[in-house]
Amino acid sequence: MTVLVADDETTTLLLFARFLRDLPHRLVSCSNGLECLALWRTEKPSIVFLDLKMPGKTGDQLARIFRDEDPGHRCRRVAMSSLSARDAGINPAEGLWDDFLDKPVSRAALLFFVAKHLPHS
Repeated sequence: MTVLVADDETTTLLLFARFLRDLPHRLVSCSNGLECLALWRTEKPSIVFLDLKMPGKTGDQLARIFRDEDPGHRCRRVAMSSLSARDAGINPAEGLWDDFLDKPVSRAALLFFVAKHLPHS
């Protein structure tokens, strides 16, 4: 299974690589929204972690595209921000997001989210 992470903060991308290195998942990462969109379309990830504020396209813009292009909801969408979900404007009723991950990302939280959303892996 492929995990896609998009964040314009290099530290977050490095943490994902370090925290997921012992898992059987393939990690693909990028630092802007346009690259994320291209990777999402070619890599077909099972889960995508999206920073809400990135250059190119924001996490919300990408989540809307992914929702529209993935009507079967095979790819889980997780928003990431240093703000709380409420302060970041996450509205569960919109159906854009499956979950919200606080930044900075901890190893325990990331492994929990991967296990929660990819239970068959």
